[in-house]
Amino acid sequence: MFRAEIPAFADCVSEGETLGIAGGIHKRRWEALGEIDDLRRSFQYYLRGYRQGIAQDMGYTAINAAFVLDLLNFLDDTHTVHDIDTTKLRAEIVSEIGHLRLKLQPKAGNGLLSIYAARMIPTLSANDIWIF
Repeated sequence: MFRAEIPAFADCVSEGETLGIAGGIHKRRWEALGEIDDLRRSFQYYLRGYRQGIAQDMGYTAINAAFVLDLLNFLDDTHTVHDIDTTKLRAEIVSEIGHLRLKLQPKAGNGLLSIYAARMIPTLSANDIWIF
């Protein structure tokens, strides 16, 4: 089977959005090809994005890091030990997104920011942790 390789420059990027895209590419490759190494690589990209701070991408890479880590813990027969506790990670995401939501609460007259905040900022609570 032909297996296309992702360019090596993806390993050098540090911008959260690009790391999220790279993580997503590898997650989709895992979905299509079923190779656990793609899922491991996806986790590494999402983890790098998460470590830059949840606020920098509204939690996208952090949420995906938690999700992919759960998949790895369930599927990975090598029992690779990761230094991330997904329960603590989810609690951190909920807390940080809650703070961001309050900070960017739509106010009358804020124009595009109001529209963006109303549509894009999730309203998470401790009861929503399971969705990750």
